[in-house]
Amino acid sequence: MFVSRDNPDFGTSLRFAELVGREMKAEGLQYARQYTQPIMGRYQHPLLNKETGVYSYDQLIVLRKARMPAALLEAGSIINRDEELKMDSPERQNIISSGVTAAVKEFCDLAGASWVRSDGDDGPASHALRHPVMKKLIADLIACAFALMCHSAASADAGLPKGLVYLSKVDPTIHQDMRYAGAHNFVGRPIAGYAAAECILSERAASALKAAQEVLAAKQLSLIVWDCYRPVQAVRDFLRWAADSSASQMKQEFFPGTNKALLFRLGYLASHSKHSRASTVDLGITPNSLRELPTFDPKATLVPCTEAQGVRFEDGTIDLGTGHDCLDVLVNVNAKASGARWCGTIGSISETSCDPSDSGLTIKSGGISNCGMNPSDHRIRLPDPPP
Repeated sequence: MFVSRDNPDFGTSLRFAELVGREMKAEGLQYARQYTQPIMGRYQHPLLNKETGVYSYDQLIVLRKARMPAALLEAGSIINRDEELKMDSPERQNIISSGVTAAVKEFCDLAGASWVRSDGDDGPASHALRHPVMKKLIADLIACAFALMCHSAASADAGLPKGLVYLSKVDPTIHQDMRYAGAHNFVGRPIAGYAAAECILSERAASALKAAQEVLAAKQLSLIVWDCYRPVQAVRDFLRWAADSSASQMKQEFFPGTNKALLFRLGYLASHSKHSRASTVDLGITPNSLRELPTFDPKATLVPCTEAQGVRFEDGTIDLGTGHDCLDVLVNVNAKASGARWCGTIGSISETSCDPSDSGLTIKSGGISNCGMNPSDHRIRLPDPPP
């Protein structure tokens, strides 16, 4: 947190900055301590409060020249790649927004109190904040500002690059269980880059899924998608996770019999994902009668994805042999299966034609066709629908 001692109402600025710093600390964040070190050169700043991490930045124009109390929150540094990825994660964004919101609320609640400058003389904002009408007006304005910020963020999310669409806008009947936007996946937390549980695809891929959905609907079946466009930062997140030998809290369910260190080498994960082109999708098939997706209970005992249907996590699909994202040999196309259990769980639909170098499913105008698959490919072979 930064404030300017040259601000006309420095006392109020400092106190608000301290509120924000205190809330950030309560959320488990630690303030950057390097600004007091000589190595920072011209970016070195005096620390005004070592408990809340408030520094003075006296010459910063937006703080010094503001005609009202002003504070600057530096949430992170984008030139630090690790911090950039953290700031891009929903968890960090929620922590920051929750902390700021709590500080603003406390600021409004205390607005009628005697906020005085450090020199003992009330600043102009202090007089205004004591008046109950002004207090109500300021609180309303802040509420409006936050509402506008949320509206702007929602509007920005609605705009996609040319050629990309939300699958829900193309076919809202296709179920979406976007696992990487939540905690029920092989990592055990939301993956970097997944700010919302929405399937984004190229227009052609989304249209192909819509055509497939119409074919399945006639058979009393429906598609379900688990992953669509995958941001590059998500792929990097997988790489970092794979290199962390201590992060295996979801092993019992998703890779019970596979060495985590071999996940990339065995082909279960890729350092360059075709998902990042927005034309590849992980999918399954559910009965048409499915109305609500099963809910994952993080407190429940994890059951291996290789267990039989009815024993493993119930994801709502017809029996495809294993659970979704099961990083196990059982999902190989040549895996031995018994009874009604089919091999493979991860559907990969590509808008390109069948090609030996890109084994998988291809959606054509006439419906679904099967390409040849190799034994190491962990994608589905469409079964005949149950009676």
